[in-house]
Amino acid sequence: MKKIILFIVISNIIMLIISCKNDNREQSNSQVETRNMLGNFDISKNDSIIIFSMYTKNGSSIYQMNIDGTEQKKIINSNKDFSFFLPKFSKDGKKIVFNKCYRKNALISEICIANSDGSEIEQLTNMKENITDAIFSSYSNEIFFFKATEYSNYSPLAPKQAHGFDIYSLDLETKEVKKISKLNAYGLYYLSEYDSTKLLITIKGGYDGGIFLCQKEPFKLLKRIIPKNNPINDPSSYYAVAYSAIFNIMVFITPYQLYSMKMSDSIATLLYNKDQPVYVESICLFNSQPRVLFQKRDVLSLYSINIEGTGLAEIPIIIDK
Repeated sequence: MKKIILFIVISNIIMLIISCKNDNREQSNSQVETRNMLGNFDISKNDSIIIFSMYTKNGSSIYQMNIDGTEQKKIINSNKDFSFFLPKFSKDGKKIVFNKCYRKNALISEICIANSDGSEIEQLTNMKENITDAIFSSYSNEIFFFKATEYSNYSPLAPKQAHGFDIYSLDLETKEVKKISKLNAYGLYYLSEYDSTKLLITIKGGYDGGIFLCQKEPFKLLKRIIPKNNPINDPSSYYAVAYSAIFNIMVFITPYQLYSMKMSDSIATLLYNKDQPVYVESICLFNSQPRVLFQKRDVLSLYSINIEGTGLAEIPIIIDK
């Protein structure tokens, strides 16, 4: 009798897990099909054009608009097989790099480049793995990117996700791909250059995560970025970093706030969201003026603000359904 009861309990648990998985998947698919979601973005080097991705029921496409939000238009259109994400400008603004993602398997993505108007698309990789955060180098003829080698779930209720991330480079002339780091990280995000020899990255990994400055070659983690005043007292919750060499200022995000930090004194200053519990996501610094572009979760607008915390402006996104 005890064995029968135990079997029934275990069966019920299994059915509950399966039910939760299906409910979560259906809810997620329903949201994707009914909601437009703003993706990552970048600003041209002359601060005149914003490029961004947007997910609709037809997949993720790439758009551009003027810095004031006028003349919004689609330049790379998704199709039944592929979506396109994470657009970034080249140093001269003539090219963009972005990710081409298989719609039937979001864990497979490749690196593509195109002219800044979306023409002459060229796929640079064919690795059939999860590639993210590709950026043009401002100091060499290379593209840097993250790539995962592991696909697993650490919970029976969670779908498989990419893990085992490292940093790679791609030579634009030879198309040679080279592995730079040996981090095998649970998650790597928000790749950017600090100077000709160093990168800024966000490492996801519990208490030991956060923003790190690292040497490109030979690869080395140089230091974890922690403001002297450490405003939220949790370095692992600092992420989405951007750096301006012109103004020697770093801008970063905590889950609900946006900060700037002068590298001369390493003191963090709150720029946005002192009291309102709105999730701040993704940032991009202007190139020739002390201003930052950012987004809020689930809001179809971008926002810009001076690095002193003044002059907040909204840029609504208006696109086709």
